[in-house]
Amino acid sequence: MKLIYDNVTDEIRSNDGVQVRPADFGGTSGVEYLDPTIKISMTSYFKSLVEAFVKKGYQRGKSIYAAPYDFRMGPHTNKQFMIDLQNLIERAYAENGNQKVALISHSMGGLWTLYFLNQQPQ
Repeated sequence: MKLIYDNVTDEIRSNDGVQVRPADFGGTSGVEYLDPTIKISMTSYFKSLVEAFVKKGYQRGKSIYAAPYDFRMGPHTNKQFMIDLQNLIERAYAENGNQKVALISHSMGGLWTLYFLNQQPQ
């Protein structure tokens, strides 16, 4: 859980030798369960939300996506996530006939989403 902060560059990183990669960026399995390798009801996180969208006709990886992130970091220190998120939104837009994209966030994800949107040109 420990992070290293560089007060000169204002960068945060994991310890040497540690690489955190949220599961299934773009897909939904990384957010449906807290641990996608152990799919038991006790670890269900966004499973019911994703399934509600699927019942309405949305398709995982086609019209419903997810962008899990390392919650320990601040959005300004995770530039690659912001690039990946922009690419995911643009992909969702293009793959769905240039339809508007709705962003849904939860908890700290709301702050990350706001930060992301504030960085975008009009």
